[in-house]
Amino acid sequence: MPAKWVTAVARIPWRRIASASWRAFRRTFPRVYALALTALIGYLTFAAVRYLIVSLAIESGPPAQITALPTRLDAATLAAGRSAFAALDAAEHPRSPLAHYHRLDTWIAPDAYNDCSRSGCHAPLPHARDKELRAFLNMHASSMHCGVCHFDHQPTPLKLAWYDLKTGEPRGTPALLDAFGMVLAASADDAARGTGGAGAAERRARRREAPAFDQTDADRLGRLLHEAADASGGSRSLKELARHIAAVRPGSPAMEKLLSAAREELPRHFRGEYGAKLAVVDRDGNLLRGHPDTDAAKRRYLEAVERAAQRNGAAVSPTNQTVTTSQAVDVAPRQDTGLSQAERDSLLAAVHPLRRKEPRSCTDCHRSDQSLIDFKAIGMPGPRVDALVNPVVFRMIEHIGKGRAFGLPEFMHEDEKSKSQKVKTPTSQSVDPPR
Repeated sequence: MPAKWVTAVARIPWRRIASASWRAFRRTFPRVYALALTALIGYLTFAAVRYLIVSLAIESGPPAQITALPTRLDAATLAAGRSAFAALDAAEHPRSPLAHYHRLDTWIAPDAYNDCSRSGCHAPLPHARDKELRAFLNMHASSMHCGVCHFDHQPTPLKLAWYDLKTGEPRGTPALLDAFGMVLAASADDAARGTGGAGAAERRARRREAPAFDQTDADRLGRLLHEAADASGGSRSLKELARHIAAVRPGSPAMEKLLSAAREELPRHFRGEYGAKLAVVDRDGNLLRGHPDTDAAKRRYLEAVERAAQRNGAAVSPTNQTVTTSQAVDVAPRQDTGLSQAERDSLLAAVHPLRRKEPRSCTDCHRSDQSLIDFKAIGMPGPRVDALVNPVVFRMIEHIGKGRAFGLPEFMHEDEKSKSQKVKTPTSQSVDPPR
């Protein structure tokens, strides 16, 4: 550095500059601080007054936890995801709309690859004709493709595979079923490791042989629960269960309680929350998500319905009608479209080349012997298989569908002899046996 520069720098009055800067800062900072504080107080005052005026003087309407829920599960509603309705995730136990009797605590994932519904002909929940059976049948529609019951092309037993609702591609067993299988296996291990009482030596031997539910299992179960929550559209209860399992030490009493809670909780998500559906597989190994080679027939059908509706002066068609619970029938076109019976039958025959004359009955599949479905092959855990092949409930459903008399079971009754007699009370009055 040249000497003249050093001399020039040395002549600068650094002390006076620093002193003047400090004095200016001391004069300016209190003013800036007071101005900022005044602005903050003014904003808070404005916000408080505005809140009082808006909340007390202006009607705000009902909260989103009520208004954001649908009033019915029609086609437009089911085309949206769970996150579109704030009330489903507003609390662990969501509220239902005021016009809805039952609590709407689960959601049915939309299926964009079911040709039966995306063609505009059928509603996502298509069964509404029989009031006694439609809820039971629509429960199947939330986890199975229509062709499992309505396609007539497969040898028995049926060959089924899961397909992803987001991509339409084949996939493995849903994470929800894998998680439930792990929980059941862990519960069986806990039972095998029990001690005390009759057979204590045998149970202790089984305890040594049975594998423990260790940290690796807990981590895998947590991942499966997170996958299941994502597949269901963000189920809060599944996420909370996964979070608790990640925070608890395996083998502890708290973990046993969590596994017991999971054993009760997971089956509540078996209806429409797999993120996948079962579909039949043809002889070439292809998934059948609709009647093959019927695109032209579908277009002719929809055009015929549209023309008939226009002739009748009603701008309605299967693609733009508001489908209500009583209208979402499983066969279209409806009689109000103006199509003749012959034209209607011809169009339907072209659209449904694989359709069975009668859908499969409950006990075709839900039976322990000669069932059309191998439930183990599609990933169902053992106890779940046992429940699905027990025909008692399903025979009852068939009886209801056929209009047969339905009698409630006798939970309380006398022995066989007293059934045929009257029961005498202390007042000598005759009454029927309790049922």
